[in-house]
Amino acid sequence: MRRFFVCLFLTLLTISGICQAINEERFISLSPSITEIFFDIEAQDCLVGVISPNNYPEEASKKEIVASYGFVNYEKIFALNPEECLTIEGMQSSEELTRLKNMNIKVVEYKIENLEELYAVVLDIGIKTHRKKRAEEKVSRIKTEIENISKDKHFLKAIFIIGLEPTVVAGKGSFLSDVMDKCGIKNIFADQLPSYFTPSLEMIIEKKPEAIIVPEGEINKNLVESFFSKLKIFLPNLQMVEVDADLIMRPSLRIVEGMKQIKSQTDKGKK
Repeated sequence: MRRFFVCLFLTLLTISGICQAINEERFISLSPSITEIFFDIEAQDCLVGVISPNNYPEEASKKEIVASYGFVNYEKIFALNPEECLTIEGMQSSEELTRLKNMNIKVVEYKIENLEELYAVVLDIGIKTHRKKRAEEKVSRIKTEIENISKDKHFLKAIFIIGLEPTVVAGKGSFLSDVMDKCGIKNIFADQLPSYFTPSLEMIIEKKPEAIIVPEGEINKNLVESFFSKLKIFLPNLQMVEVDADLIMRPSLRIVEGMKQIKSQTDKGKK
């Protein structure tokens, strides 16, 4: 009987040690997309700090804010003692990330230029947080949904507007260009570098797009309508596709919902 209790004690001690090790893992998200991924794979308990905006899911708003666009609270991050700070390439300046590294804080900067790289990020975070199976299940489901979206390709010619004043569009090697392709849409600037660049109005008209895709809520509506009206003078059949900015501008697993919005509007326009 004594041997049994000794074995039981050692087993519980081992389990306790493992759980403690897992609970001690502390991550900070410096990208809204990364924050969403943590919640998607049910690893939000590992998040001790996030960047603002942290509006999705709703529970993310309860997390400690340590940064925003153009600002990093180094003192707060240091105090939270994270194992790693995770971000996406381009979210912070090299100076901001270097300062964190100089504070002996490990920084992981992911590159997401296409959907395959997004899947890889989800799986990597799954491994880091011991949610590998959950991450694999999520990626598998999203891949299936996107494959279904990609089945009917009519290759509508379009541009994706990132911003106006100045006009910025998605070009070669951009995440949004890959999203357009998977939606069966031909990005007329798919061969144009850099990934996000500023074309002239004349350049756009010369390419003769059939549609412009706009992230709804990201750009002033009056600017969008004015820009669209100018193009319509030369391209009378031009279609405007509006998609929820949070769904399409953040490289997270919600991208599939944004793709569905694009697909439904472009399919309707083709009928």
